Amino acid sequence: MEDKVFKSINDIIKENKMHKKEYWEKTMRKDTKTDLIILINTLDNIDDLNEAREIINDRRDSLARKTKYSLVVGEEVTITGSGKIESGKIIKINRTKAVVDCFDKKRDCMVTYDVPFSMIRKVIKHDA
Repeated sequence: MEDKVFKSINDIIKENKMHKKEYWEKTMRKDTKTDLIILINTLDNIDDLNEAREIINDRRDSLARKTKYSLVVGEEVTITGSGKIESGKIIKINRTKAVVDCFDKKRDCMVTYDVPFSMIRKVIKHDA
């Protein structure tokens, strides 16, 4: 019997103990991101680049709104920005930002930040 050169998707999913959705997100995003970068680099005028920027900004706003409606007071989140990632807990949800309570290591105390929804990521807890 010949050795299998290519593994089936189901074999890969079983080996890595992941769901099909996770597999597709991990594999498809890399290729899509690379294709997008190549396409952006082929644009040869400012108008096309501005149009691409508008599309990206609209998508970012859409994802931020989606994040806003999925957040709950008391939920653990991470904040991305300024080249660092901080974790905290949501205290209040406003119209355009959330109030997040974080621990500041320099001051050795809790601090409160008003954070735009586009900078907030939900903490996904994996049950072991």
